Amino acid sequence: MFALTVTASPIRQSLHFPPIFALHPFSSSSTSIAESHSFTVSYFIDSCGLSHKDALSTSKSICLKTPEKPDSVLAFFDSHGFSKPQTSKIVKSRPSLLLTSDPDKILSPKLDFFYSKGVSRPDVAKIVVSNSVILNRSLENQIIPYFNFLKDFFRSDDMAISVVKRFSRVLLFDLHTYLASNINALQEFEVPLQYC
Repeated sequence: MFALTVTASPIRQSLHFPPIFALHPFSSSSTSIAESHSFTVSYFIDSCGLSHKDALSTSKSICLKTPEKPDSVLAFFDSHGFSKPQTSKIVKSRPSLLLTSDPDKILSPKLDFFYSKGVSRPDVAKIVVSNSVILNRSLENQIIPYFNFLKDFFRSDDMAISVVKRFSRVLLFDLHTYLASNINALQEFEVPLQYC
């Protein structure tokens, strides 16, 4: 008689199956990111008036987690007479503004400066909508000095305001270089030759 001996397979003994949760170490984080993205898209559509296509595109550059900050920014624009379509354009072009922590402290002084120069609220809204990046620029280091340069150049607040209203991006340029080398362009704004 031959005895048959059965031994455990060394291959079977060497197999090791990790716990199920170890197979998906980032599942919780991925869910959180997906939820934030979903909230951001929904907020752009429901609160900002963006189309679904624009909301998806804009959500690639910013992630909103709670409504508090963006709500305060939208309320700020509303309090300054911006229409919903105007606010939508600003959000679409400059979504990072929705993360402004204190719009009354950070954004309001820039609008107040234009008000102080006699620019009406509707015209200030148009300036911002056509050039929303101006809200990200320094009031003391850029907006005021550049406006004053225009005022001195044209010898008139009214003329400087007229140029800004027609071409608000002028406040983004190095005016000493730009104006000195583009006198002809000023004539397109119907600037009298005696000011050039």
